[in-house]
Amino acid sequence: MWHLVIDRDDFVEFFQQFDRISAVDNESNRRALLEYRDEFFIYNVNVFVKAYLVSACSVLEALIKELVAKYLKFMTKRVADSNLPRNLIILNFAADSKKETYRFETFLLEIDGEKLGETISANIDKTLSAFRTLGVDLASDPSFQQFKDQIGATISKRNRIIHHNDSASDLSLVDVANSIENFKTYTEALIRIVSSSSHAVPVAQNHPGRV
Repeated sequence: MWHLVIDRDDFVEFFQQFDRISAVDNESNRRALLEYRDEFFIYNVNVFVKAYLVSACSVLEALIKELVAKYLKFMTKRVADSNLPRNLIILNFAADSKKETYRFETFLLEIDGEKLGETISANIDKTLSAFRTLGVDLASDPSFQQFKDQIGATISKRNRIIHHNDSASDLSLVDVANSIENFKTYTEALIRIVSSSSHAVPVAQNHPGRV
């Protein structure tokens, strides 16, 4: 039986990156609040806010892409190990398929992981779409619903900073730190949802193999 084993430890490097950005952000905030304040940080705090937020969003996006890649790799192997007849699968999706397309071999998934990865971003709608394509229903999970608006607003802010030169004057270094903590909790929820997907856990073998 197949069982997808994915947990937080598989993404430790991403969480370490979150922590490093958070540590730098907190130190910048500390220096900005010193009694004898560091004028460099005071005059450039907005630059730091934007840089830290954009960096954290990039880590989030990379983590989501890695999660999709791991799930796709697992399902590709699962399908191959099932040893399903290719022609039967082709017939199911194209009843009028020509005999020339038939091959007496095992059906294999031929999804281009890199091409799929190009469609993925930290954008909530794109995240939902990517996992929907893979058969994972994020929207039905309460944890996803809890964070989607917060994460969506932060990603929209990142996009405005990058594409529309948003000044981000409404954000502080503390806001960035809070966003990073939200990212960590949100991605932990994504990992849990994907690893517990109905297609990623063994099917109970409580019936004979006859039909």
